[in-house]
Amino acid sequence: MKIILAITEDKYGCSAIAELIGKLEENKKIENEIKLDCHSIGGKGNIISTKTVRIVKSSIFKGYDKIMIFVDSDNEDSQILENRIKDMLKRNDVDMNRVYIIVFNPHIEILLAP
Repeated sequence: MKIILAITEDKYGCSAIAELIGKLEENKKIENEIKLDCHSIGGKGNIISTKTVRIVKSSIFKGYDKIMIFVDSDNEDSQILENRIKDMLKRNDVDMNRVYIIVFNPHIEILLAP
């Protein structure tokens, strides 16, 4: 079983990620069983913050297999946003081997609408 921590901007992101993983499991697109723990940061402005750094470091220490940071681009340049998050984590000595950043353009909820 893979234990994954998902970090999202807001509570809607957590719901969307849980629903997305459920659909992937239902359609046999995921081979391993996943235990999802989701933590909402409380808004896009808070994703690039010391709070995110603390959550990621704590998750690595607790033994999560993967830490996935999901962020909406809200029509910003996705690569620039991803690089800002990576730079913040690296400056704070975060081991990036288990950290994955996924930027949705413009936001995750649009994937689930159809």
